[in-house]
Amino acid sequence: MDKLFFPMVRHEIQSLLTIIIGYSELLDQNLSQQSPKEIGKKIAQAARRIEEIFFTFSTLDKETSISSFEPCFLVPLLQSVKGKLFSQMIEKIHIEGSSEVAISGNRSLLEIVFKNLLDNALKYGSSKGVSVVIKKTAKHALVEFINQSIGINHEDLQMLMAPFQRGKNSAGQVGMGLGLFIAKKIVEKYRGEISFHQKNEETKIVLSFPF
Repeated sequence: MDKLFFPMVRHEIQSLLTIIIGYSELLDQNLSQQSPKEIGKKIAQAARRIEEIFFTFSTLDKETSISSFEPCFLVPLLQSVKGKLFSQMIEKIHIEGSSEVAISGNRSLLEIVFKNLLDNALKYGSSKGVSVVIKKTAKHALVEFINQSIGINHEDLQMLMAPFQRGKNSAGQVGMGLGLFIAKKIVEKYRGEISFHQKNEETKIVLSFPF
């Protein structure tokens, strides 16, 4: 496991606990101009993020050698991940492609990748939702996450794969920018690639997995 992973996890959990404690104290002392419902929502978001980190950590810590791989059909797997999301925009995730496209991999690790990318697309995209398109070439399976956003500038695009880096459109969102970094590390286990493409207000993240 990457040597940076443990200090990154510790840093993010500490930051999330600070959010939970801070908002709890504001709620207890009635000092915030925000409503108790809004504060409760932010506390719940931070708590769920900690839960996600522990799930990710425990999954990455398991044996993920090629002997543990199995055929993973991408459309059903994405549909399963979609059904587990908390977002109120879940009905605005549109998944397209052949249900026969599959790669050999670890289902739990792929779920982490897809959940992180869907979460990011929903948080930072517009109300139009997210399209996920599965394609197949002679040598690769492609998964494209497409959404309409306020746009990501060139500087942000270059640093999004680094830990603790977040785009300028992330204000008000819980988290320290680990999701895409973890997704990249998992994709690399499959000798795959992850790339970003920006055209006008359309943001596309493409995963490429070799067969």
